[in-house]
Amino acid sequence: MKKIVVCCVVVLWFTAVEAQKLNFNKDGLFKIAQFTDVHYVPGNSKSDTALLAIQRVLDTEKPDMVIFTGDIVTGRPIKTGWDTVTKLVVDRKIPFAVALGNHDDESGTTRLELEKIITDYPYNCNYPAGGQLSGVMNNVLPVYGSEKDMQVKALIY
Repeated sequence: MKKIVVCCVVVLWFTAVEAQKLNFNKDGLFKIAQFTDVHYVPGNSKSDTALLAIQRVLDTEKPDMVIFTGDIVTGRPIKTGWDTVTKLVVDRKIPFAVALGNHDDESGTTRLELEKIITDYPYNCNYPAGGQLSGVMNNVLPVYGSEKDMQVKALIY
């Protein structure tokens, strides 16, 4: 029984990792949409404009990856804010990464707490601190060739 449980856990883990693997498409392209300084505040109607803009970009550009580069959710409750923002990419099954900005930890949530919140979302490509780079959520993400090509063709820092 233990072997079956262990096998199931291993299969699920590899499935989750595979869902986040970044690949160039069959045409050799890899499109990234970057969003920065959104300053989303849950419950603030002014923040709806930012969400609408993100939705339009995602639906128009159909990126292979989204990168949120700092100061994305700056109002409380932080988890609710991240749930709302990441839902836009998770619902579209788009891999995403986050690089924290100077305001991200000013609402009473530490960078390590933010890392835990963000890395728990499906399709998130970040990995926990303690790697080769200092800081929290500072990662190097490999982009592989087409689905059949397992060689790293690019790195995202």
